Amino acid sequence: MGFSARPLMVHSSLSSFGPIRGGAQAVLGGLLEGGGTILVPSFSSTFGVPRPNDQTPMARNGIEDGFQGPTTGIGRVYMPTCGEIDRDMGAVPAALLNMDGAVRGMHPLNSFAAVGPDARTLVDGQTALDVYAPIRELAQRGGDILLMGVGLEAMTALHAAEELAGRRPFRRWANGPDGNATAVAVGGCSRGFGAFDEVLAVVERRERVANSVWRAFPAQAAIALATKAIQASPARTRCDRNHCIRCADAVAGGPGIPRSQTIAEST
Repeated sequence: MGFSARPLMVHSSLSSFGPIRGGAQAVLGGLLEGGGTILVPSFSSTFGVPRPNDQTPMARNGIEDGFQGPTTGIGRVYMPTCGEIDRDMGAVPAALLNMDGAVRGMHPLNSFAAVGPDARTLVDGQTALDVYAPIRELAQRGGDILLMGVGLEAMTALHAAEELAGRRPFRRWANGPDGNATAVAVGGCSRGFGAFDEVLAVVERRERVANSVWRAFPAQAAIALATKAIQASPARTRCDRNHCIRCADAVAGGPGIPRSQTIAEST
């Protein structure tokens, strides 16, 4: 598919292949044979904590009124070496975390992990409030995005396009290195991202590997096309659930962050 040694962001369903000898490790080994770098989402929502009582709730933050947030992260501090990852990330990201040389970002809820020669460069720019820095770095390096047996609903780069289109990411909370709860930026609903099929078709390459349909996109071009499409039609990202508060708040521009907090984040 012409990936060469460029960095490659992978979203995958191992079950889409059917029986495969060697499992996730075999898939990663094959992708790495070209000498490139593999980037994957390695989210860990179990480190989430409730919003601190001394922080005012934000308008348009994709949260039902009165919801304080999860409690699974109380008393816990995320570290890139923890190995914990959400089950719905799939077998390939979980296997990548266990590979020699794998590195992982510092974001406690929405980290990215990578392995290969450019791994550290890709993930090191990620912070709690700059969640999609690895995707922007991937695009700047001429990288590609590969969907292995999954649809555009799994394509995290479309959240990066939302931010570039002018939307503010939602805020959730997790304990920082000092053990105190701090706000972090996260993405919203992606159930409606299939609506970008026609937008991205002009740059898509498609192949079949065993039973798995692979769809590849040049990251920079795909993000640019998606950003322009969102700016032209903000409602394109909406899912088919009539009362999805995350979609409604995202289309409205995202959370109304107090000016004092915006200034603090910029510094």
